[in-house]
Amino acid sequence: MNKLNSIKYPLLFWYDLNKRDLPWRSHIDEQYLDPYKVLVSEVMLQQTTVSVATKYFKNFIERWPNIELLATASEDEIITAWAGLGYYARARNLLKCAKIIVSDFQGIFPQDINLLKKLPGIGDYTSAAIMSIAFNQQSNAVDVNIERVISRLFALKSNNLLHNKKKIRDIVSQLTLGNRPGDVLQGLMDIGSLICSAKQYKCDICPLKTECIALGEDIVSQIPRKGRKITRGKKIGTLYLITREDGAYLLRKRPSKGLLGGTIEFPGTDWDDDEVIKNSYVQLDNIHCKELGIIKHAFSHFNLTVSVVGKIKFENKKDFMVPLNLDNCFWALPEEFCKYGFSSLMKKVIQFT
Repeated sequence: MNKLNSIKYPLLFWYDLNKRDLPWRSHIDEQYLDPYKVLVSEVMLQQTTVSVATKYFKNFIERWPNIELLATASEDEIITAWAGLGYYARARNLLKCAKIIVSDFQGIFPQDINLLKKLPGIGDYTSAAIMSIAFNQQSNAVDVNIERVISRLFALKSNNLLHNKKKIRDIVSQLTLGNRPGDVLQGLMDIGSLICSAKQYKCDICPLKTECIALGEDIVSQIPRKGRKITRGKKIGTLYLITREDGAYLLRKRPSKGLLGGTIEFPGTDWDDDEVIKNSYVQLDNIHCKELGIIKHAFSHFNLTVSVVGKIKFENKKDFMVPLNLDNCFWALPEEFCKYGFSSLMKKVIQFT
């Protein structure tokens, strides 16, 4: 416990002087942060950097400043506001959370971790983070920054990563026992981001350096232990830029479920695992349309290479000589594109319009 106190109090002192100015760290009173803003930020920060999430967060909160207003939004509105952040199931689950909190809890966030876990998309980490950050409760929330800081402080060398993670959660649970658990959690996050980063660590200015076993053993660069690197698969596909006489482009809404669910795209083929990109074209009135360019895009589990083909003018989908799913399609002028929820991938395609 003495070591934990030797970590906790210098951490809080440093945090009071150096904490990051983040828009979701706004208090509703002297004790609590706004749980709505904490929820939105934690959902956005899943698989997203703080710098990117901050920009989206500000726009999101400006449009839906409270849980009641968010609950009235449509899925299309949420997806459009989320466009570019990726992992769109997060946005749909956030909307579902808002509706449940408003309808079942009268707009008041449940302060019970088991109730939070029952909300769509709220798992162990997010529920624990909300309990500590918003409600100042003890928790064992561990993000990548906290994992790195604790691993180095205690020099966790085991190659058993599950064992390490359990030990880290236990340590965080003890650190957040007592006063200011939310600030302890956010202090660890900030040190991990500003000082104890993965490669550019700044041990000389770390407020916890005297307690860091990894620093004392000169093994900071070796910790935390890493699991086996996952190799991304490869997929290819073709997208078609199809226009009509007034300059409008044919667009399509993707199904709500699945990758890039609910976003707007240019119609195209399915993505397959072929490693060789063959000549792709759409045939219209016996005219072969040329390839305008190649786009490469990385998803979390595969790398995609897309051939952009166009520009194709048509009025009747029967003119196509290759199978093309045109369900949920509509026309839109380029100046109207800003109204739609394009993914980062489709934003790359727009340069060819």
